[in-house]
Amino acid sequence: MVDPIETNTHPEHEWDFIGSFVFLVEELEDADFPTSVVSGVSALRALVDVVAGHDPRAGGRLVDLTSRETEDLGRDSPDHPIEKLKRAGGIPGTPRMVDVIYKIAYMTDEQAATLKGQEVRVNDILAYPLVIYVL
Repeated sequence: MVDPIETNTHPEHEWDFIGSFVFLVEELEDADFPTSVVSGVSALRALVDVVAGHDPRAGGRLVDLTSRETEDLGRDSPDHPIEKLKRAGGIPGTPRMVDVIYKIAYMTDEQAATLKGQEVRVNDILAYPLVIYVL
């Protein structure tokens, strides 16, 4: 996962986004991610749905972690995506500095985060790494 670059820019409206989270996934090349944005379905939600065996385009629930009425893995929670993934059973690894060339599988503006103490809307991108350079 790549954090958005923090800027001094402040959003004018709650729907204005600043930056992007990037989720790099190597093992899901054959997954059936949505081909266009599904309102209310963040890239993180789509990733967790696919790993759990659910269709991210369907209106189902994910083991009572989230529902379609609230998007706890996206814009309805300003928690860092690592915290969101931990609630869904994810285990964080050691942070590394990398440069990456990637192919986007799914991208939305359905993510929220807290940057410099302010809740902001950000993009989230689910991508397949093509090349990873460890710095």
